[in-house]
Amino acid sequence: MQIDVTQFVAALIGLLAVALTVIAIPWIKARISAQRFCLLKQIAQVAVRAAEQMIQGQETGSAKLAYAIDAVQNTLKQHGVTFDEETVRAAIEAAVLTISAPQSTSTA
Repeated sequence: MQIDVTQFVAALIGLLAVALTVIAIPWIKARISAQRFCLLKQIAQVAVRAAEQMIQGQETGSAKLAYAIDAVQNTLKQHGVTFDEETVRAAIEAAVLTISAPQSTSTA
């Protein structure tokens, strides 16, 4: 009695392909998306700090925002990453809030 392993190997390869498609690919995509968003947040914080230093004077809010948006989008482009302008703006607004929030000091 001889066993044909070809069908067994083909079934195993099919099972591995399904597992890869169902489990591994979504996990990898989520991991990459999280890394891209972390990069966006870091770049937004640098851009906001740069805008604060580079643009001085009255009524500079819109100028600072425009500078930060351009800086973030250009830097992301250099890294081969894209986000829509609404997401970029939200990251910049979050960075502004983080930077301008009073730092809590612990008095123990």
